[in-house]
Amino acid sequence: MGIQQNSDPHWTINAEINKNYALCDTYPDILVLPSSFDISRLQRVADFRSRNRIPVLSWYSRETYATITRSSQPLTGLANRTCEDDIELLRKIADANVNQGFKLVILDARPKVNAMANMANGGGYEDYPNCELEFHNIQNIHVMRERKLHAAVRNAAHEDKTWLSDLENSNWLFHIRAVLTAAIRLVSLVHNEKRSVLVHCSDGWDRTAQ
Repeated sequence: MGIQQNSDPHWTINAEINKNYALCDTYPDILVLPSSFDISRLQRVADFRSRNRIPVLSWYSRETYATITRSSQPLTGLANRTCEDDIELLRKIADANVNQGFKLVILDARPKVNAMANMANGGGYEDYPNCELEFHNIQNIHVMRERKLHAAVRNAAHEDKTWLSDLENSNWLFHIRAVLTAAIRLVSLVHNEKRSVLVHCSDGWDRTAQ
């Protein structure tokens, strides 16, 4: 992660808020959060994020102070609900980057149509004044299973003549291109532009990890 206790006054390593996984059972028990954010507001942020996966620090640059944080989608729903505590947490994440003046960039790994469809099930995406939102066209794990890449690989041992066409028909390379495009964009933001980025998809453990 690149950060230690007291190594940056803008970030705090918290071993209490998720002790025994009380806040989020799919996160580690130690979380790194902006020092200036009021921890008493964190439960409301968790209630506003799918599976309580709040925005937390995943990577920190000692050279540029830019960060990568990770979360799940906000639960805006069709009513476009908002949460002032969530907005404030993202503001504090942006402010923790000493290269002041930049908005936090949110890289939503989903296609925009998927994010909009999730609103019908209570999910959604951010529309915050202190953030810039970008969608990337990475499909979920269920779509990946249907790409039939395994079948193409198995057939390659016996049908070398159809290997390339089988690979093309699996659409696997389109997926790889989408992942690489998002990764290159992320690196450019944090390294070249010194900007902090929040990455998420729906639950924040599928496309986000890619």
